[in-house]
Amino acid sequence: MTDLTVKSKLPIGILVDGKRFKDFSIRPGTLRDSINAAQSLGGDAATANGNTLRYATMAQRVSFEGLDQELVTYDLLLGLLDRDAMVLEAASDEVEKKLDALSSS
Repeated sequence: MTDLTVKSKLPIGILVDGKRFKDFSIRPGTLRDSINAAQSLGGDAATANGNTLRYATMAQRVSFEGLDQELVTYDLLLGLLDRDAMVLEAASDEVEKKLDALSSS
């Protein structure tokens, strides 16, 4: 699945414990990611809107170079600046395009 992973860099980055993380990779989502995302939202999952579920699932799929994966959560992604969120969304869309290309071949 590494050939389906997209690597990129946030323009501003996520600040965790005084350190800024910019380099990230995002991979295709799995059923496990969707289930883990819903569980991470707890009781709110049943009434969550599409963006909430999208970012909760994205938190399962994205990793930041040098940042422990356990720290990458829905709440962490909510702290993204709009500019960074746009880059992360574009990378996620690029993963989807790679999947589309596979499914059409």
